[in-house]
Amino acid sequence: MDTTEQERDAPWQKCRAKGLDSLRAELAEKRYASVKGSEMRRWLDADLALRGTSVRKAFPQFKKLWDECPPQVSEGSETIYEHKHVFHSLYDLDGEQGEPTRMREGIVTGEDGMRRQRYVAHETTSTEGNATPHYVRYYPALPDKWDQDPVVRGLRGVFSELCSGPNQEKLGIKRPHGNTIYQFCYRTIVNLTKGDPGPEGVHVDGGTAAMIVVVRRDNLKPGTGGTRIWKMEQGTGKPTPEDVKSGENILHTWTPEEPLEALFFLDESVLHEALRGMLQDESFSATRDMFILDVRRRDGAWKGPQPGKK
Repeated sequence: MDTTEQERDAPWQKCRAKGLDSLRAELAEKRYASVKGSEMRRWLDADLALRGTSVRKAFPQFKKLWDECPPQVSEGSETIYEHKHVFHSLYDLDGEQGEPTRMREGIVTGEDGMRRQRYVAHETTSTEGNATPHYVRYYPALPDKWDQDPVVRGLRGVFSELCSGPNQEKLGIKRPHGNTIYQFCYRTIVNLTKGDPGPEGVHVDGGTAAMIVVVRRDNLKPGTGGTRIWKMEQGTGKPTPEDVKSGENILHTWTPEEPLEALFFLDESVLHEALRGMLQDESFSATRDMFILDVRRRDGAWKGPQPGKK
């Protein structure tokens, strides 16, 4: 995206640059950080203003993306989680004109005509118990029309600005730095019998840095759901009640309630765990829509300490 010098020096652009600098400093120190929805809106509006729109105008259309998300399937076309729907896509972080570029490798078209993006899960994300045994999956590929959505592009822009160029060095990420952005639009449907957004429990995804953004939380009790950040000493898999009660290895519990609240973390330094939310009204299902980005090395290497499995 080309911008003039005057646009780059605009107050909202300076506010965004200052906010991202502060976020990098907090991430480098603590390895995780959260950003309020109001701050994310300001950062997005700095980008969307250059596209002739705003978060207020564009957000209602953006939310419709999750209504189209199909279930994810395995390499053998077996549905993995009935309650988890997703669109997945890949981007070159060092794209053209300062914006990540869509990568088409690994996209196949099924007999049903649906395009699916091949995904290979990091080995610590599949554990015994309720988690899937499927490491190779074919997530529905993000339709091209949604690639051009201003909020989708704006969120990728925030994340790529945070992590691009020398900025991974500032975060303390080991070379070679991550250069492929993995994007996921996840819908989790929660009812009384199912709805765990993270059956794998405590895990890493094999990236360098990650961003989780709330899009919708319908019929979920405030203060429930969200994400826990754990020390590497915890190891992967579902934590025991004693692990949670002691809190010895818990670094942070993020319980967002409003759209566009965001959690950032460095995936090679900490573990994370998606938490199931509680229903406000048990007579109907809840919906949890999340926009997730992480950046990974193109060679698939993972430079952090290997977390032990339980």
